[in-house]
Amino acid sequence: MDRRTFILGGLAAMGALIGGGTLFVNTPQFGHVPTGERLRRMMKSPHYIV
Repeated sequence: MDRRTFILGGLAAMGALIGGGTLFVNTPQFGHVPTGERLRRMMKSPHYIV
């Protein structure tokens, strides 16, 4: 395997991992942006960081 093939293969693999990770994280099981009462409770928490 020459250097060019190795580098292009590595870049393709990294692109596939980043693309797959992005698709995985954007699924409904990870929730949505908090609104309403839930957001107010979160903002009152001492653990909430702006």
